[in-house]
Amino acid sequence: MLLTRSIFTPIFFVILLIFSQAAAANPWQDLARADLAFAHEQIEMNHPGAIDPDDAHVRQWLDDGYAHALAQLPNVSSLSDYRLILNAFFAGFRDPHVGISLGVSQPDLQWPQFVVAGRYGKVMVVGSSMTTPAVGAELVACDGVPVDQLLTKRVFAFGANPAVEASFDREVRQLFFYSRNSFFARLQTCRFTNKGAAFDVELEWKDLTPQAWRMFENADGEVFGSPSLSEPMDGIYWLAVPSFSADGNNKMAMENLFRKINQMQNTMAESKALVIDVRGNRGGTDALVERLTYLLFDKDTLRKAGESKQAPIEIDWRASAGNLADAQTWLDPANSRYHANQALIRGVIDGLKSAFDQKRDYFRQTVEAETFSEDPSTLPYWYHQGDPSTKQCPAFVPAVPIKAKIFVLMDGACVSACLDFLDNLKLFAGIKYLGLATDADTQYLDTRSMELPSQLGKISFPMKVYRTRARKPGQVYEPDVKFTGLQRDQKDLRDWALGVVSKSVGGALQ
Repeated sequence: MLLTRSIFTPIFFVILLIFSQAAAANPWQDLARADLAFAHEQIEMNHPGAIDPDDAHVRQWLDDGYAHALAQLPNVSSLSDYRLILNAFFAGFRDPHVGISLGVSQPDLQWPQFVVAGRYGKVMVVGSSMTTPAVGAELVACDGVPVDQLLTKRVFAFGANPAVEASFDREVRQLFFYSRNSFFARLQTCRFTNKGAAFDVELEWKDLTPQAWRMFENADGEVFGSPSLSEPMDGIYWLAVPSFSADGNNKMAMENLFRKINQMQNTMAESKALVIDVRGNRGGTDALVERLTYLLFDKDTLRKAGESKQAPIEIDWRASAGNLADAQTWLDPANSRYHANQALIRGVIDGLKSAFDQKRDYFRQTVEAETFSEDPSTLPYWYHQGDPSTKQCPAFVPAVPIKAKIFVLMDGACVSACLDFLDNLKLFAGIKYLGLATDADTQYLDTRSMELPSQLGKISFPMKVYRTRARKPGQVYEPDVKFTGLQRDQKDLRDWALGVVSKSVGGALQ
């Protein structure tokens, strides 16, 4: 029952889909069975962990989770049941790169007129349209069931990783959004504490409203917006990078941002401070991570950072027919995975093909440690002035050493390529990290997506496994200065960070 901001399929599509399955006694049960079988098969054939002797969890959950889901099929009789049983299967992998995205809304979703979120291991009310429970109250239990048991049954059985603080804080919000289903009943009475006093609240459920969505988004400071560079205070530059996605408009926006960074790097270098805001960044492609790193720092600084890099990284790609076919599409410039360095892509494709033809499980790729020794003006991703098609692009401006203090504002959304970006930044001395602890990923990366047979959504799974990497699976990055406020609204966190930065550089908050 996990909520998303995906583009919703109109409900009439669902109704038409149900009637198109008129021959079946229970269309939702049949849809769930077919989609589960498809997901199980695709992960088994393509996920590097499904055959990995060094990681028993993926294989065990693939089989045990599937068997459990099949046993629950008799309980599936609605869209909500279908959603829950699919989410539960994917939740058991406890991996942000193994997931399902459903594009169909739940028409009967309700809320009790308040929103909770995780705060330092507790479940707190962070938004409310009622007097009671007030913002700041802590949830203790509902209908006699302690809060930790409620979360296990109603939230973490269907998504997130409670062992990671960022995941816990974010997904606790799901507890009080309800759609009628066959797996658990709507909560009736909950106990809270506030300022030392305990009290019970009888829940009054209402249909979901725009106000509820705003509270839900604000509860964990969800960030929406485009990449940008601004100067919110005199001498303090703000670089917002909410995504490293190379899809659609974001790729174009990032390219425009990179040109702006290059043109203004000298000015930023002489400023008081540069804040790199990666809040809301759920990752994307490492090609954009590489580009941004090269554009921020001068040649000598990059070279010195590269000298601190560790040994080459060993990567195993699962050599399957599906993964090979997907990799072969990366040579298309329209593909979001397209990289100007086609030799890099062809190396993966050729390696996968050779391993597949020889019936080997994996293609072993050795990635040399990034030395940051290349001249960014000559890298394949930059616009060359000699190319007539790019003659309107500004000339590349060599970067100068940054005198400005550098701060990174991060939150619990940061995962995947965002963590790779922080891996890079950790090589540069003097950077201070603000905000909240990041999310964590596993050793499995580079996902691809496939549409479900039902056409109600897509599944995603990784194709490669890191055998050696400095950052360990499950490792998070903690801030040097932690935000401890209850409210994590996008503006609240930004204003707090500006205050910290302004104080650090000796300026006054304007």
